[in-house]
Amino acid sequence: MLIRRILLFYSIVFALDSSKGSKGIILTKNNQPVTFATVFNTRLGTWSSTNEAGLFWLPIGTTKGDSLTIKRIGMVDKSLVYSGGFQLVQMENNPIHLSEILVKNNTGYYQMLSSGITRNQLVNSLPGAIVRSYGGSSGIAQVSIDGGRTTDAKVVFNNIDVTSPQNGVSDISQIPEQFLGYGMLKQNNNLKYGSGSFDGIIQINPWSRSSGFEIQSGQDASKALSAHINMKMGNSNIELTTGKNSNPGIYPVLYNSESISLKNQHFFQMFIGLQLHSQNGNWHKRVSFWNSIQDRGISGLIWSPNTEAFRNDTLALLSGSLVHLFPRGFVKSSFKYRRSGENYVDPIISIDSNHLSETSTTEISGLYFTKNSIEYRFHSGFSIQKVNSTDTGVYQRERYYFSPSLSLFTINEINLITAARYDNYSDFGGVITHSFKAAKNIFQWLKFSASYATSFRAPTFNDLYWVPGGNPELKPEHSKRIKISAYFYFKQLDLELFYKTSNSTDLIVWKPNGDIWQPENINKSLKNLFGINGQMNIENKILIAGSLINIESTNQLTRQKLLYAPGWVGSIQGQWSHKKWKSTLSFQFTGKQIIMYDYPTDLTMKPSFNSYFSQEAPAIFNDRLQLKASISNLLNREIMTIYGYPEPSRVFRLNIFYKINSKEQ
Repeated sequence: MLIRRILLFYSIVFALDSSKGSKGIILTKNNQPVTFATVFNTRLGTWSSTNEAGLFWLPIGTTKGDSLTIKRIGMVDKSLVYSGGFQLVQMENNPIHLSEILVKNNTGYYQMLSSGITRNQLVNSLPGAIVRSYGGSSGIAQVSIDGGRTTDAKVVFNNIDVTSPQNGVSDISQIPEQFLGYGMLKQNNNLKYGSGSFDGIIQINPWSRSSGFEIQSGQDASKALSAHINMKMGNSNIELTTGKNSNPGIYPVLYNSESISLKNQHFFQMFIGLQLHSQNGNWHKRVSFWNSIQDRGISGLIWSPNTEAFRNDTLALLSGSLVHLFPRGFVKSSFKYRRSGENYVDPIISIDSNHLSETSTTEISGLYFTKNSIEYRFHSGFSIQKVNSTDTGVYQRERYYFSPSLSLFTINEINLITAARYDNYSDFGGVITHSFKAAKNIFQWLKFSASYATSFRAPTFNDLYWVPGGNPELKPEHSKRIKISAYFYFKQLDLELFYKTSNSTDLIVWKPNGDIWQPENINKSLKNLFGINGQMNIENKILIAGSLINIESTNQLTRQKLLYAPGWVGSIQGQWSHKKWKSTLSFQFTGKQIIMYDYPTDLTMKPSFNSYFSQEAPAIFNDRLQLKASISNLLNREIMTIYGYPEPSRVFRLNIFYKINSKEQ
């Protein structure tokens, strides 16, 4: 009955629409969608971007006869004159080995294209995103968005959700840096990814590299060796990446203005990644497999070091998809599988714990758009989550879901986007979430948008069953969010001013209860954000992007600020390019955070200031040899994102990439 009502609603909206407007699609010569290409109107200086299906709206103010220039990293620039109506554009591939390039587009996506970049730097470059790390290369690394909990932010790698069903977070230290391509922040996609995505999605896609070898050496004695193969065979393309990363853990950390050397910080990682893509007309098939094995020392808290504890873990990701492109859309079926194993050993206190978690998902999705610019999407699937843990037990959860969405332009040229989602959990039953967004171009240089969304988060297996501390009586969380934005577009400068407020009922928070920590439902919490995001592009030679967000997060029952919720989060990145020399400089600020209440005053973690610099030289030896130097923690400041786990002091690294001959796409 519910599904019928949802479909009826969209059918009525579809039938009543009398919208105008035009857009187009950008494809490769193989009819593969070109995602996140930028479409410039050379007369007005306005621009827009393609989405993940290669579709785009025309830049603001575009009229018949205007010249358009289309740019995409790794593609040959395309110029055309707008002739009216729907535009079908094809672009040619131009594979290159890139340094970092920051991009902000009009769809609410942010991305950082990278090669040889650190994992933390890729995530920290995204507005409002923070990597919460348990110190150095051996530490577990989780992600927070807008100062929120790590359980409210998902990490999706190559369209596979890497979130652990056991604890509800993503450990991005298990994703080798050699896999990293470009990262995107999506804050309007919680209905697509469901539970645990309320603050946003960080999507990381693998980079399509040239065939060759890469060596990295660091001041901290870290070493990395990898090989990349990129081959085209008929209508198929094969990419393989394999190698290892190692760090003996002898680097110093900064704590209370002192340089301290900790023991037991070693990290060793082996990895392999394989992608197969083939196309036959409008049919596209893709299979990928990613696997990493980690051996790491667990050095413990800075004031209570551990010289014996260690952890061995594995991460395996498998996916397959089949896409059929139609003249006005596509249908996609896919299968995704995530498996992780963790073994934690501490001989000092006789701990030997093992955790195995699995998630398998089958999905079908599609998109259809009409001549009058109505876009209809649907996304549905079925997933099974399993956990087998010495501390949590053996449990299984099934879930199926269905989510339709509709995007259209009204007669007043207001862009309306509405979506709904139905989830049915084997242990919590059915739940409906929904979202609505309206956007209006007031002038060529000004756009307003307003959105409303609801969200749902089921307790994790650890929340329910961890021994000791699990609480089987926990209720699911329910949240609501309102966001209002004003976008300003100038020839070289784009700005977004926004206000966002969200409230949650039955928020799950772990708190001390005697000698143990235990989760409980907070009756109500409130989070208000004021922020600004901006980007300046000066003649495609100097690019500056930054954000500054003020955050107020409170427990409405106790009026206390939520734990690990900074008052301010900010970042700024700049890149300068000249005659194939590329320089990148970035800074990130995270404000003071409350770590624990009442000892006798609240225990706080002081603000941190992170910095990064890289320099890439022009390729030499017939463009085969590429050199890149980088510095993490450039200003050599004390950095701590998890209390008691300081980050390394300043670290220099050198990357050498040697390209070999191959038949590349």
